[in-house]
Amino acid sequence: MLIKELKQIIKDMYEEMKLQEEGIEDKNKMKALFLMGGGGSGKSTIGNEIRKQGDSLGIKVINSDDMFEYLLNKNDLPFNIDAKNRVVYNKQMEQREKAKRSTILKRENVIDSMLPLIIDGTGANYEKIQELRDYLEGIGYDTAAVAVLVELETALARNKNRPRKVDEDIIKEDHRDLRSHLNKYQKLFGTPNFKIVNNDDGYDIKSESAQEDFNSIYNDYFASPLKNRKGQEIIQKLKEQGGKYLTDLKPEDE
Repeated sequence: MLIKELKQIIKDMYEEMKLQEEGIEDKNKMKALFLMGGGGSGKSTIGNEIRKQGDSLGIKVINSDDMFEYLLNKNDLPFNIDAKNRVVYNKQMEQREKAKRSTILKRENVIDSMLPLIIDGTGANYEKIQELRDYLEGIGYDTAAVAVLVELETALARNKNRPRKVDEDIIKEDHRDLRSHLNKYQKLFGTPNFKIVNNDDGYDIKSESAQEDFNSIYNDYFASPLKNRKGQEIIQKLKEQGGKYLTDLKPEDE
């Protein structure tokens, strides 16, 4: 029942984002950008600015928070997450788990279509990012990452003005954990494929210099040719076979 329910939720929420019917030649294929930053960092706003640099490419943003907020609203639950109110909190966390599962289904659907994607998360869990990065690289994707950093005081102040407030202890923990992993992320993705954006209050994302930053990230990560040799081989096989999706590969080529 859970899988059926999740699929229906995805159908209801993402009906407007039906995947394009391009041919294999038309897609900007197999590019994944990990976007990292804790609550109040402004990473989702920056992710949208990066995505807008290439609207025509159909870059998909994968963020379980979108589904979580949708489910909270659908179930008449408050956006403010307060662990002290255990009855309401447990109901919120039930929807949180549902949002995570449905987001994974959405992500796999996008990956099957080999479309470019931005994976929006906190970056606090290094092992989780490493596992997903290795999975994507293993099926042919190029990967890169952008960490969005702010001072803790800035993140806490912004959190107070958000419709869905996060527990301050969680913000502090994510803030600390992301910074503790920065060197490991730089090694994991490689220096050219790992960038840091400082998004404190003095950083104007609409300024010319900021837009140049976002355009540079887009050009480096999404507009450049696919480098992953396995991805190149998969695309060539699909061209030969007349397929458009990873699931179109013949069993001997999977």
